[in-house]
Amino acid sequence: MILSAGEIKYFKSISSKVSGGMASYQSATPYFMEDDPVITRYEALRKVWLGSAAVKQVCLEYDLSRSSYYEIENSFVRYGFAGLFPCPCGTVSQAPNLEQLVLIVKKCRPNVSQIAILRVAQAVPVTQTAADFQMISAILNSHGYEYFRPSNRSRFFRKDTAKHP
Repeated sequence: MILSAGEIKYFKSISSKVSGGMASYQSATPYFMEDDPVITRYEALRKVWLGSAAVKQVCLEYDLSRSSYYEIENSFVRYGFAGLFPCPCGTVSQAPNLEQLVLIVKKCRPNVSQIAILRVAQAVPVTQTAADFQMISAILNSHGYEYFRPSNRSRFFRKDTAKHP
């Protein structure tokens, strides 16, 4: 699944949210985080399915419309826990064939560049129409293959002012 930049940022912030939730509730087990949309949606479903609460009551408690509740429920049934995450709503296009090819190439050749992956994808007839550099970059970022870009390059490339013999 190709994720948007906002979703990647959300996943990166989960560990700090869990730590903050554990500290604020002085709990050894991380569970509830306030105002987290995934947890809120899960709790709404759990109250209806296991708690025998009425849909109307849960919708009032969580400030949901009935149609929103049923969309959440259908998404959960269809996609499992991943269906509870906020939808990018069309901001990121999906290319399953290209995604599969990129991951196969990256697994076979871990050090291959994005340009090389692009050339391979453009050579394969099934993926050549969807292949572009931004899409390949989004696929790699979604699967944790981020391109290393140090924010402070001076730390890595030291300018040596000393005279060499």
